[in-house]
Amino acid sequence: MVETVRDHSFSLPLITTDLYLTVSAGIACFPANATDKNNLLKLADHAMYSAKQKRNHAVLYSSVLDEIIPATGSYQENAINTVKTLNIVVNAKDNYTYKHSERVMYYTEVLARQLALAENDIKHLKYGAFIHDIGKINIDMSILLKPGRLTNQEFAIIKQHPVTGAGIAQEIPALHRSIPVIKYHHERYDGRGYPEGLAGADIPLWGRIAAIADSFDAMTTKRTYKEAFTYQYAIDELIKNSGTQFDPELVDEFIKSVKEVLP
Repeated sequence: MVETVRDHSFSLPLITTDLYLTVSAGIACFPANATDKNNLLKLADHAMYSAKQKRNHAVLYSSVLDEIIPATGSYQENAINTVKTLNIVVNAKDNYTYKHSERVMYYTEVLARQLALAENDIKHLKYGAFIHDIGKINIDMSILLKPGRLTNQEFAIIKQHPVTGAGIAQEIPALHRSIPVIKYHHERYDGRGYPEGLAGADIPLWGRIAAIADSFDAMTTKRTYKEAFTYQYAIDELIKNSGTQFDPELVDEFIKSVKEVLP
């Protein structure tokens, strides 16, 4: 279909050159991706946005959560489909962070494999990384996209999103093991993070892993209020904040592993 549109020329009166259209297509499948029309359309729209990153491109929606296969028609199936949609809505709130969850999941897996974690652990770690920001669903865009410094009240609202996200995951048994990623990815190694102010090894390992992956992607991605930093700058910042914001041993392992996969 894409090639047919791409290769077809159009002629218009008074215009001497042929015209060509470009097309972007997003595809979501029933019932594999969603079981109701509203969610199906949202997932197809998400796939189309991905397709628009290139000209004349079609993308079939996929999600790491598709690996979870509950009984058809069950409460858990409906809940997982809702989580997929909520995650898309969260990412769509800020076009500059489009695919942020996918990139955080990728960097999380890179570090997890460097640490030789078990495959089943990596699977659940990836689920959590993919939806780590889902708790931002109720935060107003004026706060999420604010270019300047947040007020104390606004920051207090932001600090609730790990708890909100963990609460959403708590409703789905298949995501229970992923809760530490969602709830603790903003804790700091020195105990000055949130939501619980845990420090050092008291922060679950998966939360410490996700904190590094999340920060690395945030630094290397363009936002409304800043340009993207270079990979080397982000690596230097991880080293600079090793032992305060981040687990120093995990920073060392992350740098070893990420240097092998960066362009």
